[in-house]
Amino acid sequence: MRIAFWLLIFVSPLNYAQSSDADACGKAADADAKVKACSALIDSGKGPPADRAVALLNRAQAWWMKQQPDAALQDLNRAAELDPENAQVLASRGAIHFRRGEDDLAVADYDHALGINPKDARTLHSRGYVRSKNGQFDLAIADYDQAINLDPGYAQAFTSRGRSYLEKRDYDRALADLRQAVKLAPKDRLSLVALAATCDHQGQYDCTLKAYDQALESNPDDLDSLLGRGGAYVSLEQYDLAMGDFDKVLRLRPNDADAFAARGRANALRRRVPEAMADCDQALKIKPDDPVALVNRGLLYIDLRLFDMAIRDYDRVLRANPREVKALDNRGAAWLSKGNPDRAIEDFNSAIGLDPKDAFALLSRGMAYVVKGEFDRGMKDIDEAVELKPGDEKMRTVRDRTRAKGRQTFPQKQ
Repeated sequence: MRIAFWLLIFVSPLNYAQSSDADACGKAADADAKVKACSALIDSGKGPPADRAVALLNRAQAWWMKQQPDAALQDLNRAAELDPENAQVLASRGAIHFRRGEDDLAVADYDHALGINPKDARTLHSRGYVRSKNGQFDLAIADYDQAINLDPGYAQAFTSRGRSYLEKRDYDRALADLRQAVKLAPKDRLSLVALAATCDHQGQYDCTLKAYDQALESNPDDLDSLLGRGGAYVSLEQYDLAMGDFDKVLRLRPNDADAFAARGRANALRRRVPEAMADCDQALKIKPDDPVALVNRGLLYIDLRLFDMAIRDYDRVLRANPREVKALDNRGAAWLSKGNPDRAIEDFNSAIGLDPKDAFALLSRGMAYVVKGEFDRGMKDIDEAVELKPGDEKMRTVRDRTRAKGRQTFPQKQ
């Protein structure tokens, strides 16, 4: 997921005697005018340290507007020396540290700021954001909880908490938070894209399409949303609509490996094998070892019953990232299709260990057990998979046919 960050820079009132410089330093929208006015106040040496710290804080905001983060950091360091207990200065410096990739320093500043003002919802959100970026999802969620308790209308906090739940694969809580975020901020792209991804995980593809459509209303050329919507169309087997989205992305960004990989998948499902292979190969030419292209090409090989070649592609993905669940799922499907249910179950077990709510792995492991003659054990997995994705008609069909006939062809994760 691509993550945006909302920089915490505060414009505070100045206690200097009324002057045009004091007014412009605190309120000017133009960055150059703000720098000039704040510099005049700072260079005068007048006023108590706390007031000079505020002038430095406001000039730091102007440097940030001018895309000069180093200059902003220098001013914030000076401001912190002048007024060590100014929580706004510390929170703003934390934001600069985050942008510079200095996460430990960012958290230290946020901790200090929150020690001074523990009820600052924005600073709590920002600390949670850094923690989430570093995989500390439970700590991040605790920060977001506090931020939301302090400000129940804080849409960004709901978005960020929802994304953390999504990373934890707690899809029900993610969905609830992201729906609330979109309710509070209906045009926020980040919330809409995260909501679409969560609905997709739940197999709620109509919800996925609605969220992407809403994001594209504000920006019809949002390439990531076009790619996501195309993927949802593929899941609904609306391949012509999917191809339209993928083709548009490639017109706007001709060397987009993800778009080639996604279009390759759609072509494979439409049984257009040469076009599918060409798209996957082009994706890998642009982005060697691209996991999406390799996973999709592997699916194509499975469809062509070239199981060893599929397994080879998934091996490449898993050497680079042993936690790539889709590669484990589909390598398991290849082993199962090749007639080796034990090797398949090993891969499905690994996938479920990484994601206990991986409905495809549960469904496929259930089919592997059925192949081994362990029908009741297999049906238990299959039933659990359908419970996880109650809106997925394909899974329900597999379950019903397996229960009725005691056998079923092996599914492939798309």
